[in-house]
Amino acid sequence: MLLVSLGVFIFSLVFIYIRYWIINNWTGNPANDEKIQKKRIRVRKQKDELSEKLSGKSEEYVAILSLSFEDLLHKLKNDDLKAIQVLNAYRNKALEVTATLNCVTEFIDEADELANQLDTVPKEDRKPLHGLPISLKDNVGVTGYDATVGIAKFLDSPCRADAVIVSVLKSLGAVPFCKTNIPQTMLSFGCDNPVWGQTRNPHNPSRSPGGSSGGEGSLIGGGGSIVGIGSDIGGSARIPAAFCGLASIKPTAGRISYHGFKKSIKGILGVDSVPGILAKDVDAVIGVSRHLFGNRLQSELDPLLPVIDWNEKAFTSQKKLKIGYYLEDDFVPATPGMKRAVKEAMAALEKSGHELVPFRPFDIGNVTALAIKLLQADGGHYFKEIMFGERVASVLMLTKLGVHIPNCFKKFLSFIISFVSPRIAKVFQASGGTCTNSSRELWAAVHLKDDYVRIVSDAWKREGLDLLICPAFACPAPEIGLEGRFTPCVSYTLTYNILNFPCGILPVSKESQEDQEELKQYPRDDKLLSEIAKTTEGAIGLPLCVQVVGLPWQEELVLRGMKEIENRVKNLLS
Repeated sequence: MLLVSLGVFIFSLVFIYIRYWIINNWTGNPANDEKIQKKRIRVRKQKDELSEKLSGKSEEYVAILSLSFEDLLHKLKNDDLKAIQVLNAYRNKALEVTATLNCVTEFIDEADELANQLDTVPKEDRKPLHGLPISLKDNVGVTGYDATVGIAKFLDSPCRADAVIVSVLKSLGAVPFCKTNIPQTMLSFGCDNPVWGQTRNPHNPSRSPGGSSGGEGSLIGGGGSIVGIGSDIGGSARIPAAFCGLASIKPTAGRISYHGFKKSIKGILGVDSVPGILAKDVDAVIGVSRHLFGNRLQSELDPLLPVIDWNEKAFTSQKKLKIGYYLEDDFVPATPGMKRAVKEAMAALEKSGHELVPFRPFDIGNVTALAIKLLQADGGHYFKEIMFGERVASVLMLTKLGVHIPNCFKKFLSFIISFVSPRIAKVFQASGGTCTNSSRELWAAVHLKDDYVRIVSDAWKREGLDLLICPAFACPAPEIGLEGRFTPCVSYTLTYNILNFPCGILPVSKESQEDQEELKQYPRDDKLLSEIAKTTEGAIGLPLCVQVVGLPWQEELVLRGMKEIENRVKNLLS
């Protein structure tokens, strides 16, 4: 019997290796390689011409870049600064940042014309975001520009219309000026693809900027943009914010229009992708949010959107709050630095007079696996379709392997992996939509999700909570190329996509030598945990962020909590 089991195991490994080799060596269309090369030449020329045009005004640019969000808008509205001056300052800085970190894919040529038009608008007619330069994630639709999601076959297929959010931002006076990098297919929290290459972390170029809005995180973290638009289906805006030390918000699905974004997966049930706002501080997130929430043009362009106005009363209320917290979830332990960040946020809130009580959503491991099953409920067929003939980025190798392995082998391999890492095994077995291979199974999975949402929300109301704070991730930014090993860690963000609860990210501290000393006590009885400990070694100085969570449609309360924490801890970050 032992020999039979061993033989089956060896056969499985050989089968998987051969299939894996075929997948990754018999793909890659030469025509795609040619498209990529031509695109890179055009973009390189665009960046060189822009760099030459913007040279010679460094002192003026430095002064503009030093302004806070509110001061910048004030000067733009009062004509103390021209929109074209501010645009040029941020484009110049973006060129400098992307030369090192590779975060900008393309600059939007029409930004010049738009900024010059705004400079002719009388002061009394200027809109709330007049002249504000805004960066956009690759998948945000912009007329005349590709939304590639890092896939060569989508090159030279420019969008025919702006995404609704782009049209609304322009109507508010903002100037979209560049597009930023993503991981291939956006189904990763790394940031690498064969079209645009690898993006790096502004705090340490050997570290990941996160994903899938990694280009936004890198650019804003490097100072090349003051605010940007990403998207979030499992942490895609929040993880880059956490890794790059930014503020961000993932709203309730339907609070901001997602119409006009290119999707990584079509027809998903149970998990909604939403726009996300990333910025260098909470004020900028608030400043953009207050004009997007309930925007009438947005509702006209996307009639399926509910009209829920900005709730100034909830944002400015002085009512003392009851706030839940947890230092780590029940699936992947958080590193000492991440737990300390939550404690510091708790202390800040307690100093403001709020009540803190323990509260933690349960069964996070199974919920994470359920979410992954729902995200790939088609058995990975759409993924295989868009990836056919494409070279595979390193961050996507394990994902591609997972969707190609037959379920019978996947279950067996998951059983073997479970002896090394039960956490990795749980997530690996869920890949490729395992257990959602019929409409009956899909409905059952959606029913499980609905039940979980109801149980957690009922528990929240019984406790009388207003907000919840928790780690943004299990650890600081890992090293580049290793992101695929830490997929279970998305439990910290993906849970709130399943729940559809709004949540924000903000930095509260940095990894310290004391955190590194305490890391020696971090558990290593699981391959995943030993990898987390290993990648956190040497992470001194990397941002440590917390997540602030609210009930659906209560974004203003989330932003209030974020601002109160930021006010208390900002001196520690300077």
